[in-house]
Amino acid sequence: GTRPGDAAEQPGGRHGRPSPVSGPLWTGPLHDVEALRHMRADAHARGWLDTATRAGRALDRTLRLLAEEVDDPRLRGVPLYASVDVLASRAGVSTPSVGAVVAELHRRGFAAGRTHIDPKGVRTTAPRSVCVDVARSCGSP
Repeated sequence: GTRPGDAAEQPGGRHGRPSPVSGPLWTGPLHDVEALRHMRADAHARGWLDTATRAGRALDRTLRLLAEEVDDPRLRGVPLYASVDVLASRAGVSTPSVGAVVAELHRRGFAAGRTHIDPKGVRTTAPRSVCVDVARSCGSP
């Protein structure tokens, strides 16, 4: 079966061949920045962001990730994400860390960020071929 970030085959493609489809798609803003600020402030006021607790760390991480998804305006028009697992598989290397892939994409001048949809997902303005090359340079054979 397919997992988030995998390309799936859809019947009825060109010349009777399956056509690749992907999803989920970002077709508009994911989050309201002001609402996220209020959520973080409220969670902080209630003591819910206590990083000494597992739940506090998880909530803090989730709110940071949601904010990260809206921070870079260049990613607003990027409708898909890439799974680092899939990129590494195509590159023939072990799966690198998402952080390393995002950092390398930034170093190469592309917008990139994590997604809350998939813990190993990356949204980026880089073409897929560059993403595979980045996975190759960050992963190990």
